[in-house]
Amino acid sequence: MKLTASSPAGGLARRVRFATQNFSTFPLLLTTLPLFATVPQGLAQRWQAQYALRADAPPVAYPEFTLCILRHKRRAQDPALNWLVTKLKQAMRGQ
Repeated sequence: MKLTASSPAGGLARRVRFATQNFSTFPLLLTTLPLFATVPQGLAQRWQAQYALRADAPPVAYPEFTLCILRHKRRAQDPALNWLVTKLKQAMRGQ
């Protein structure tokens, strides 16, 4: 995940200021520094209220992406994990 100081649209150069492996650091950075980030819409909606942030559509089109649920092969028969994976798949499909 990356926080950028300027938009790639409109002839501006993209300048990466921070890179992180997860989104948990973004609210603190966004509330204290003049940056913006691209995050999943669900996070943006939650963070707007929780951290007094503003969400806008990104200035460029982003392609859709595929999510994968990864787990170790030795957990393939774990009933609790199989139940959780099923619930996650149902939630992602809107069921």
